[in-house]
Amino acid sequence: MTRKLRFFCLFSLLGVSTSWSQGIFESSWILPEEGRANKVFVNLHFVTGVSVEFGNLGEISFLDSDLEDLLLEFDDGFIKLSQADSAITSAYSFLERNATLNDDGDVESFTLSRFRTESLGTSLEKDIDMAPGWELGANYDIWKLTNRITTGFTAAVGFSAIRAEHRDTIQARLIRERAIVDLSEPLPGIIGNNGDFTQGSGPQLNINDIRFEGQTGVFQMINGELVEVLTDVRGVYEIEAAMGTVRLGPYLDIQLTDRLFLYVGFGFTGAYLSSDFTVSQSFSVPTTGRDRLVSETVSDGQWLIGGYAEINLLYKINEQTSIYAGAQSHFLSDFDTQTNNDTFAEIDISKPTYLQMGFELDF
Repeated sequence: MTRKLRFFCLFSLLGVSTSWSQGIFESSWILPEEGRANKVFVNLHFVTGVSVEFGNLGEISFLDSDLEDLLLEFDDGFIKLSQADSAITSAYSFLERNATLNDDGDVESFTLSRFRTESLGTSLEKDIDMAPGWELGANYDIWKLTNRITTGFTAAVGFSAIRAEHRDTIQARLIRERAIVDLSEPLPGIIGNNGDFTQGSGPQLNINDIRFEGQTGVFQMINGELVEVLTDVRGVYEIEAAMGTVRLGPYLDIQLTDRLFLYVGFGFTGAYLSSDFTVSQSFSVPTTGRDRLVSETVSDGQWLIGGYAEINLLYKINEQTSIYAGAQSHFLSDFDTQTNNDTFAEIDISKPTYLQMGFELDF
């Protein structure tokens, strides 16, 4: 082969190779660098499809009472120790009408009572509609499937505020525990203050001699029959939650007209739900007629994992700005039952739907 022929073959091969390479990298399936779009979007959304069940309503425990804290507390009085290693005290309080008197009119003993309520299993469900939130994210075009269909990836973070509250008066069973307290010597000269009596010095009592009766229901005689007494419990049950989300997935951008586009996407969702559960309940104490209010807030937070599907209708105002409206449906793992003392709340947020509207900027 002559030298000229060899050069001709070499240049021919290089030309074919270059043409083949350009054919690969200029494929219509991959957008050239100048044809790719980085789009930033922001939206406001409203969450639907979320509910809360409040259960075991009307359950109120006894007053805290612990000898380690040197205090036995009842709804109509107390017994307080001066020091941990002593069983003798003269610091106590009781109602004058609960005293037992001797023939001289002096107090020989008195009773103290504490009450709790027992739930009848009452529960209620509260729907959470149109909880507000926002989302910020970006769409990145990568492939052009046809002249009218583009695909790429979405990444976004969002926040939603969720709140549910229910106020109700329900019935519960009334449970009493009573203590009979004997004094070491009679207590003379009761000086009452609206029926209350507090002793700071005088006859002592030994806490080891206190006779505790077991916990029993409260009954009354009605038409010759012994009927258990139920009591009204006034309750406020509240959930305040905040949910942050992160989502990532592919999408299709379908051009319907020159300005109208259909956006369809799906992918992975990670959500962190932080919740405060507040229970405030009160009932009237039979021996005093006073209301006892118990209110407490407990907090919990959990990661929820799942996926999402999204559809939007987008209108292009100009080359850089678009507005859109649509919906997202999420499919998340369950949020664990949250308990506050003996009352519980179950937040069903496994399938929330976001109704959204926002705008998109092309760069």
